[in-house]
Amino acid sequence: MIGTDSPDSWEDVDGSVRTDDSDPWPDPVPLAPPRTPAAFPVDALPGWAADYVAALAEATQTPPEMAGCCVLGVLSACSGGRAVVQARAGWREPTNLYLLPVMRPGSRKSAVIAAATRPLNEVQHELQQQARAKACEAGTLREIAKKAAEKALRAAANATGEQQDKLSADAVTAAGQADAIELPVIPRLIADDVTPEAAASLLADHGGRLAIISAEGGIFDTMAGRYSSGVPILDLWLKGHAGDVLSVDRKGRPAEYVEQPALTLLLTAQPAVLAAIARNRAFRGRGLPARFLYALPDSNIGRRKIGAAPVPDAVTETYVAHVRKLAADLADWTDPAVLTLDHDAHELLLNTERTIEPQLAEDDGQLGTGLLAEWGSKLAGAMLRIAGLLHVAAEAEAFRTPISAATLTQAVRIGTYFAEHARAALGLLGESDTGDASYVLDYLARKGIESFTIRSLHVELPRGRFATAEDVSTAVDVLTEHGFVAAEPPPERTGPGRKPSPGYRVHPSVTTESTESTE
Repeated sequence: MIGTDSPDSWEDVDGSVRTDDSDPWPDPVPLAPPRTPAAFPVDALPGWAADYVAALAEATQTPPEMAGCCVLGVLSACSGGRAVVQARAGWREPTNLYLLPVMRPGSRKSAVIAAATRPLNEVQHELQQQARAKACEAGTLREIAKKAAEKALRAAANATGEQQDKLSADAVTAAGQADAIELPVIPRLIADDVTPEAAASLLADHGGRLAIISAEGGIFDTMAGRYSSGVPILDLWLKGHAGDVLSVDRKGRPAEYVEQPALTLLLTAQPAVLAAIARNRAFRGRGLPARFLYALPDSNIGRRKIGAAPVPDAVTETYVAHVRKLAADLADWTDPAVLTLDHDAHELLLNTERTIEPQLAEDDGQLGTGLLAEWGSKLAGAMLRIAGLLHVAAEAEAFRTPISAATLTQAVRIGTYFAEHARAALGLLGESDTGDASYVLDYLARKGIESFTIRSLHVELPRGRFATAEDVSTAVDVLTEHGFVAAEPPPERTGPGRKPSPGYRVHPSVTTESTESTE
């Protein structure tokens, strides 16, 4: 177990050994400078959407980014797979997004998602009702045709001579006519808790378009292999974002190919879900976290207004009307429309790329570390996807006019917001210089640990994140450099055996803050 007994001496931050507990221990240097998360740029959305986001955030007393992410997810569900943005020759971006706002339990995530997605559910229900009527008619005609084919088959089987040849031909024709009657697929715009196999089948049945929307993080358990004996199945989720060809094999049916899958993911999660993602090496190794747009708003729990005004009826009616029209108008589209940039938007894109590129530098770029670099390499593409959604949502003649520089400017603002929050989220995943050190520091504070050894700490920490004692030692080195812990003098060896594990003393402020926070 990790000990809490304090020695009489320990090594100071500069390596000198201290022997007097009364000597002042300098305040630690923060692992990262204090950061006030950027506020979601609500005014970057089209007017009708911005009004609804602001009103819904006020009514539910939730941060605007929750409603903002939901509305972007709804637009993605409407337009994903129905439109692509062509930046220039050889570069097209689909208009589907993976969104992951992260909020504490009790933050009213479900209420916001339910309100924002209600018009999608309404349109889906209406489309399903229409399809069921057509399916009933087609099913009846197919049964009649099958009965006729069976009758023709019996007649041909009982015939002889030249009559048999004619009746055999009639039976073949009747069977072909029966098989040609296809039953219409019952439309699905959105799904919730779905297996990879079921999601792949839905994509194949619906032209590669599907939105998975959930207020819980359980879908990550599915990705990690809940239904596949613990073996992660990630191809669907990776290809569904990139638009790469997806092969679907199903029992009893021929293999199907989805040429351009466009999957929308709108998921909300608690902070613990990020830690679970961090422990999954398959997620990180395949780059799944780099596909998501993260939002980590400050919690307002404890500061919420009681009895806040509901969303005004006029605002709701306008929002519902716009979403219903988008969803219904685009539901039957097959080949996606190609959205282009006007001249000024094209120049703005080039300048944006020039701004992003230096940030990807491995040495000193703001987006140059681990998964953050991979995420940053997709940032310009994410901005184009968002620009396509804003364009379709705002322009009555969206598919006849190019995307303007003004629209792309708003998309860049939203993308910049997500970039700042990605740094925070991927830092929690251990993909920044201080990510693992922050994790260890939080663990020491929560457990009230005053001293420890590398070996004892390794036993306590999750092996998925800290596979070896060396991983722990690397994180502790960072904490030592910042003054949060100090090395104890190495104990004397009293006989044969392995070398004693290095010991450390924790800065008093770490455990003091933890104690105060629980009082």
